[in-house]
Amino acid sequence: MEWSQSLTRQALVRLAKSHADFADAKTLSSQHARRAERLVLALDRLTAPMDKLVLANLEPDLKELFSLAQSRPDFAPEKFAKALEQLAKKL
Repeated sequence: MEWSQSLTRQALVRLAKSHADFADAKTLSSQHARRAERLVLALDRLTAPMDKLVLANLEPDLKELFSLAQSRPDFAPEKFAKALEQLAKKL
């Protein structure tokens, strides 16, 4: 299988639409935080080869997500979910 821009966009949209998963109150905040850390790294890798104009539009949202996922003790799943939802709308 050859990776394409279409597959990249599909993966980005699917990951960004996972924002509702962070609203699950049954999941510990620390588990949400670890998942968020991995998620922002995946988003970073997937957006790296994007067109500079498209990336410039997404960059503020990506920076916000990185910032929110940076500290496990301070992680707020609801804030992260809102920021991820904003990214999903832009995609």
